[in-house]
Amino acid sequence: MDAVPGKVFTGTIAFISPYGTEEANVVKFALTIELDPTDVELRGGLSATADISVYSAKNALLVPVSVIVATPSGYMVAVINEVTGQLEYRQVTLGKQNFQFAEVLSGLKEGDKVQVVNQKGAVNAPLTQPRTGTSGTVRMLR
Repeated sequence: MDAVPGKVFTGTIAFISPYGTEEANVVKFALTIELDPTDVELRGGLSATADISVYSAKNALLVPVSVIVATPSGYMVAVINEVTGQLEYRQVTLGKQNFQFAEVLSGLKEGDKVQVVNQKGAVNAPLTQPRTGTSGTVRMLR
């Protein structure tokens, strides 16, 4: 907030305009934030720059959404078996996700090696040759 440099305020979003305005190919939405009580006296109508947290979780396991396979019985992820080097599908329960990552609530552990496979990829295929797509490691966001 320009009126009080260096001071951080917290609050709750009370209103988001249903209509955005476009500026330089970026759509902006006006919103109203109800500030938490503070010892600083503020006037109404001031403008500010805000960092808005939509969701946060401690110790969340994240995988790229590209490794998730949707099946009629739920979501699966191809995991590289550390002993045999083969792919094994594991059913996972997902939490929040965006266009890049998904939170895994159950079915994987930190450090599991996951593999992108096409929707017709074979279960337990040996990893003698590179597969379609990429691989990654399950990581924990702390």
